[in-house]
Amino acid sequence: VSLLKYASKAHRIATTQVVSLMVRRLGRTKNIITVNGKLPGPTIYANVGDRLLITETNTGKMSIHW
Repeated sequence: VSLLKYASKAHRIATTQVVSLMVRRLGRTKNIITVNGKLPGPTIYANVGDRLLITETNTGKMSIHW
């Protein structure tokens, strides 16, 4: 019998901010979309059955696809 079946389900909450930043690398400047100022963005950990609440603030005219 799997103990995972009896594990309580968690509620995971994440708050993210999507921002476009100008980054200079190897002598070139490029506009990139970041999540919380990072690329790649943060990892959100969850298990099967968990409930996720992700609040996203988008500061530009861009879309994020999950």
